[in-house]
Amino acid sequence: MVFHDFGRQNVFIARADVFKKKMARRFLLTVKILPIFREHDGVDVSIENQVISNQCEKIIFDNKSFGIYPEGTHHGKLYLRKLKKGFARMALDMAEKSNYEKEIYIVPVGLNYSNLYEGNSDILVNYGKPILLSDYFDLSAENKAKAILKLTNDSFEHLKKLMVHVEDNTNYEFYDAIRKFATAEKINQLNLKYDALENEFISQNEVLKKAHQYFSENENKKEFLEPIISKYFQINERYKLNFQLFDEYSKKPSFVELSLLLFLLSPFVLISWLHYFLPSIFIRKQVKKIFKDKLFHQAGKFALGVIFMPVFILLLAAMLLVVGFKLKFVLLYILIQPFWFKFHRRFENYRQLWNDYRNNAVFKKKNLKEYNEFMALKLAIRNVLKEGKII
Repeated sequence: MVFHDFGRQNVFIARADVFKKKMARRFLLTVKILPIFREHDGVDVSIENQVISNQCEKIIFDNKSFGIYPEGTHHGKLYLRKLKKGFARMALDMAEKSNYEKEIYIVPVGLNYSNLYEGNSDILVNYGKPILLSDYFDLSAENKAKAILKLTNDSFEHLKKLMVHVEDNTNYEFYDAIRKFATAEKINQLNLKYDALENEFISQNEVLKKAHQYFSENENKKEFLEPIISKYFQINERYKLNFQLFDEYSKKPSFVELSLLLFLLSPFVLISWLHYFLPSIFIRKQVKKIFKDKLFHQAGKFALGVIFMPVFILLLAAMLLVVGFKLKFVLLYILIQPFWFKFHRRFENYRQLWNDYRNNAVFKKKNLKEYNEFMALKLAIRNVLKEGKII
């Protein structure tokens, strides 16, 4: 997606362990993804990575670009880990090879997902100010290690501004809970459009910045709020609630509107469900078998879907021809599939929202005591956040 914005095919670098299986290795190399090795990969890292480094140098000197994840690992939390120095060393080595005469830049890119674990979610790609490597010439000539460290630290500071970043990750759960709780009200407070990922990004970082400042200066308020907000989200998780639907600032369709919409669309959905049920089950099982890490599941589903869904649709088209449908009809059937699939995914999102409304209503009706406690906790949280001018 990032390289698509540049309008040309480029090269990416990924962890070598994802290349272990032959099929995966062949596919990744085909789409121009190269392996970078680490100490525990069981190879001579210096030799193997030098080969990759030489390839990357050729890419840069051919006026192309490559991408690398500088954290060197992944996790499902919203904070930037300390960057590895390898990318900075590689970059300055390339600059030295050209005697700093070639303009080589590092472009920091922040990726922000509406939902890291769900398919059909949105992504916000933020591009930062390019870092010119020749700016590090004097320091590198004096002390290469210091130049590498400075470039690493500068890149970290650039990247932080481009993503939702919880500064105090030792208290991550506390600040992340505040972020989730306060986002909708902060969007409303800033007079921003609700269903726009860019506005969520702005609002969440504003909430986190003010929360970190306030609770760093008022430790007693943090100690007071911590068990309250923890209890609030425990109830939310236990009953699988969508807490935002209890929020007057959430601009979601009403339960009645959704019910009417789902009823009107149900005949079309039945057809799409018959289309996609079998391949979806197959793809889901294969992904769970291949990728143990949940963070790779959606990427895996997308990759296998690109391969198997067209095959399945073509098989269905062939069956339609065999039973006597005209070629024009079959071609039209094939052409509308991307739009049909998009409709199917949108319907699934509405269906999930309808289920959330139902779960919330059942919770309120059958667990009135806990519902009252839940709403009292919500009020207590809002009071503290308002007092701290976080919302």
